[in-house]
Amino acid sequence: MKNMDEGAAEGPGILVTSSRGIRTHAPPGITGYAGNAMATITIILPVYNEAWLIGSVMTRVIEHAESHPDQHILIVDDGSTDRTPELVGERLGRVDHDRITLLRHERNQGKAEAIITGLRHSTDPLVCYTDGDLAYSLDHVDQLLEALQDADVAIGSRALAGASQRNISWHRRLFGETFNLLVRLILGIPHRDTQAGLKGFTFEAATRLFSRLKTRNFAFDAELLYLARKEQMRVVEIPAHVSVRHSYKVSTMNMFRDPLTMLWSVCKVRARHAVRKPSESNTIVESKACAAHADHEGMVTMASEEPIS
Repeated sequence: MKNMDEGAAEGPGILVTSSRGIRTHAPPGITGYAGNAMATITIILPVYNEAWLIGSVMTRVIEHAESHPDQHILIVDDGSTDRTPELVGERLGRVDHDRITLLRHERNQGKAEAIITGLRHSTDPLVCYTDGDLAYSLDHVDQLLEALQDADVAIGSRALAGASQRNISWHRRLFGETFNLLVRLILGIPHRDTQAGLKGFTFEAATRLFSRLKTRNFAFDAELLYLARKEQMRVVEIPAHVSVRHSYKVSTMNMFRDPLTMLWSVCKVRARHAVRKPSESNTIVESKACAAHADHEGMVTMASEEPIS
């Protein structure tokens, strides 16, 4: 496999590396670009500075891809400053199928933007995202698939998992439960767990919701669910079991500053969408429709990083 930095274009963009060592850049403005055949669901895994555990993550990702040929996996590296993308690329170079793709931000933009980048590159009828450290195992994807047969949105809920959540530290559990209570009160949504990093959508629902999403910090999940309620979408919940491995990971959240920031963000969500009507224009779908009229095979350029808004 070639050096992953070889031939990278100057300026902001998204570098795409698929298994089999195929390297390409998505055409500008093309939101549905992917080099793979149609599958049932695209799994988006945002990662940032995960070099210390990316080896075990890739082992599980590759095993899942090999046992689920009808699923695509997009690993979105959000501008890591360690060796995360290089280590992922090395593993992809030894895979003999093209169901796993690495997308790279040149700079850190946050989890929400990483998910949006994955959505821009999805071509499947269903899409989901989960934490890149696999805090929730990929076994949950089959449950999301089943739930999405009769729903627009399916979300993981640690509140439904019961005793399996004993490996979560007490302060994280207390913060999560308190924050979710405030979210329910402020936004009027019924879900007991808005923040679990495990959510699935029909592609149509995902593009409608992310096209209106404005929040880019940890509270973006809450805005998605509030928008789903405003759009009168059917949302179902599945149990989300936190991996035992995840209990040993040190959280990057500031337990004093971030809760206040998130609470303020939730208040802004309520104010921002209070008078806005549902079903606004969908820039993702519109761009995908335009892209269908052109043949982009062999193009080498940089992908648009403009926000979906």
